[in-house]
Amino acid sequence: GVYRRAGSEAVVEIAARTGSASRPILLRGDDGSSTGDSLGEAILDADGGAFGVRLTGSSHIVLDNFVILGARGREGAGVQVRAD
Repeated sequence: GVYRRAGSEAVVEIAARTGSASRPILLRGDDGSSTGDSLGEAILDADGGAFGVRLTGSSHIVLDNFVILGARGREGAGVQVRAD
């Protein structure tokens, strides 16, 4: 499906979450094969927001199988990673 931002600068915002090298936090976009939904891409549409995904103060995060589009952040950044 298509997921759009709702009143923030990013579609997905993750703050102060920590996985580990052996157990990362996994965000996986399903193409429909796991859920039985109609097949299609998992799209994060920033819709003119700064970023598709913003990670703040987090580590060992894995993003898998997403299309990120429509971001207007620095150089069209789809993902912003911040220390704090």
